Amino acid sequence: MPNPYTRLGNRAGLITAFAMIGSLIMFGWLTYHGAPLKPGTSAPFCGILALELSFSKDRTNSVLMNWKKPLPGDPTTTLTTLAIHDIYWDFLFIAFYASAIALLCGRAATRHTGGWAAILLILAWAQPLAAVLDIIENWGMLIMLRDGSVDSSQWPFITTISAATKFVLIGTGLLAAFISLICSRWNKHSRLPIDKRSR
Repeated sequence: MPNPYTRLGNRAGLITAFAMIGSLIMFGWLTYHGAPLKPGTSAPFCGILALELSFSKDRTNSVLMNWKKPLPGDPTTTLTTLAIHDIYWDFLFIAFYASAIALLCGRAATRHTGGWAAILLILAWAQPLAAVLDIIENWGMLIMLRDGSVDSSQWPFITTISAATKFVLIGTGLLAAFISLICSRWNKHSRLPIDKRSR
């Protein structure tokens, strides 16, 4: 299985750093931008997560109804409009985080061999799938937001399954990459000659 990190050659480190920095900036911006979104009356989550993981028709309609309220401090704009803008910004975030995690997993794979390296490469190439699921999730949320309500649980179910699977792929990829990179650095340090380690 090809390694997305090594395929970039000498530019791999710089591109990975750029993708990571872009991901952090976009995460911070989306957290700030979506802060006014509040959960619906039956939503266990706040922010855009309230709609991402709404699952049922009743819970979704509760969130959508709650977001028809005006934005605090701006009576001409509704929370629905804010949520739509938040989702549009998220498309840029998708490009950054999918690239960053895939490259981190690829970099970690270069420091391991055998089955674990293969698992890291699988997780690297799973990130484009996470990006596709995120796009499907965003598409479903945009449809629900523009309609203002749902008549069935079809779109809530699709967006929830897409979001949940996406989070599993992202979380597993990040966890595996960071643990692998930390362990490889630790092992490299522990193999240094005693005279070098004591300096």
